[in-house]
Amino acid sequence: MVAGRKLQTARRIKAGAWAFALAMVCAAPGMAQELEKISFSVAGNDEELTERLIAGSALVSARENEVTDVQELIAIARNDYGRMVSVLWEAGYLGATVSITVDGQEAADLSLVNLPQSVTKFRYIIRPGPLYDFDTLQIAPLAPATELPEAFASGQPAELPVVADAADAALSAWEDDGHAKVDVTGQQIVADHRARSVDADIALAPGPQVTLGTVTLSGNQDVDSQRIMQILGFPTGEVFSPKKVRDSANRLRNTGAFRSVTLTEADEINADGTLDFALSVAEGPPRRIEFGAEYSNVEGFELNARWIHRNIRGGAERLEVGGRIKNIGGSLTGDELTPSIELNTRYVIPAVRRADTDFFVQFDLSRDDEDDYVGYFSSLSAGYLRRFSDRLSAEAALGFSYSIYDNAFGTDQEITLAFLQGRVTFDERDDFINPKKGTFGDLFVSPFLNINGSANGVRLFGDGRYYVSLGGGNANVLATRVQLGSIYGPRLDQVPSNQLFYSGGGGTVRGRSFQSLGVPLPNGLRSGGRSFLGISGEYRRAVTEEINAVAFYDWGYIGAESFPDGSGNSHAGAGLGVRYITPIGPLRVDLATPVGPDMSEGSNIFLYIGVGQAF
Repeated sequence: MVAGRKLQTARRIKAGAWAFALAMVCAAPGMAQELEKISFSVAGNDEELTERLIAGSALVSARENEVTDVQELIAIARNDYGRMVSVLWEAGYLGATVSITVDGQEAADLSLVNLPQSVTKFRYIIRPGPLYDFDTLQIAPLAPATELPEAFASGQPAELPVVADAADAALSAWEDDGHAKVDVTGQQIVADHRARSVDADIALAPGPQVTLGTVTLSGNQDVDSQRIMQILGFPTGEVFSPKKVRDSANRLRNTGAFRSVTLTEADEINADGTLDFALSVAEGPPRRIEFGAEYSNVEGFELNARWIHRNIRGGAERLEVGGRIKNIGGSLTGDELTPSIELNTRYVIPAVRRADTDFFVQFDLSRDDEDDYVGYFSSLSAGYLRRFSDRLSAEAALGFSYSIYDNAFGTDQEITLAFLQGRVTFDERDDFINPKKGTFGDLFVSPFLNINGSANGVRLFGDGRYYVSLGGGNANVLATRVQLGSIYGPRLDQVPSNQLFYSGGGGTVRGRSFQSLGVPLPNGLRSGGRSFLGISGEYRRAVTEEINAVAFYDWGYIGAESFPDGSGNSHAGAGLGVRYITPIGPLRVDLATPVGPDMSEGSNIFLYIGVGQAF
């Protein structure tokens, strides 16, 4: 595959970079950092370099994994000479000396047949020497749209991975221009120790521009071959593009029907200038059950589950039947909450009209027993979902909803709506379960027609999130979230209660009771609002590889007006939390309390337990 070839090429570039001689120099000793029986002394007091060396040490990793066998630890320490040199070269220090002692004896000098039976201390003494810079750099020929890394320039620190990054960028540019078989034909990387500089010269062979050929399929059993090819939507006859190839394979993966999807290019270009591909799939179990749970000491337990069939008619059609029960055992102002129940069903047919477009039918039914209203709500909709890329998708649907409920405005109220809904989702987070950087945006717009004869209008809701890693690595993460809701057109009493906005609870403001903020009415009762604004921030700090400490602040606003204008009410909450990182996602425990001028809920402590980050 293209990605596989690029990775191998990058490795060859790195191997070439390590191939020149290491000159030995001396420097004064510097800072020391203790890690149990292991100490690091790095000349120059460079904290970032010290952290990189510690992170690159196999001995440190072995001690963290509780390896205690002395002979095994000494063997690992002897192998760390090469690892330390590699870290230093990657950082641009090409004239370093590395000493690793075991109770004062050089590890490399110890006799393998007479190793000590106990060890008091390992000590790493590292003199990085001078930092080398890039001098003469060349990669040729380059495709017209090539963008080389800014660090790959004369005068920049000679961090050798930058050479591999530059080669990858040059290869990718040729591939994006349709040259599927571009390769590295020559490389020369030279260090001048007297000038403390590095030269690099890389020669490329782009090969011819090719077009996409045919695809042969193998591996499927229960999913129809014709449907697989329709979903794949392979653009035969178009100019080769790695993105087009990836998008085709991702369309099959998005169905959920396959455990693996591999789309591999042929070794040779056909005589007519086309490049064929082999598609290999492995089907996953057709049925799947998912479940989750959250707990709050005020709202009680929330349980949710879904049953999924991912190939119900042999064409990778997907049927989901799910449900949620919330407020189990919860209590508000001393009164026990009645559980609310939601049921939903969604049926999806992939590759309808277009390979990147799915058709869906969805039915939702709920019984809500909340503090301000009690009622039944149902909706039926059908529409299309289109994936423009693996980051951007949009859907449009037409549907009907029926609601009957009691609230502050009366009893047995009935509202029937016809609605058109549109949704756009953009997701470029680095990790869906535990994001550390990137952005996420979800915008929902739904114009509706009130069949009962009341006012028509439009409901809007947006959710934007931004994640950034502070400092080096991902040890410090700042996560921010902004939510905005608006209902334009009808009065409060003309909107189904479950479509109005509230604030408070785990999804909006932690440290406040669930839906504790609404709109007070003249009759002394309360309603949801037509506008909502929520802002949340979290600082996540990695204490260990598995444990994160979290500090957070949430603020919410609810107004009777259509768009937030400050005439409504707001509240806030803040707290501390812990995340335990597991393969299924972070296990989350948060403690929160009300903050700000509105302290109507006193100094209560709210406990939230769940799986996954709060946002």
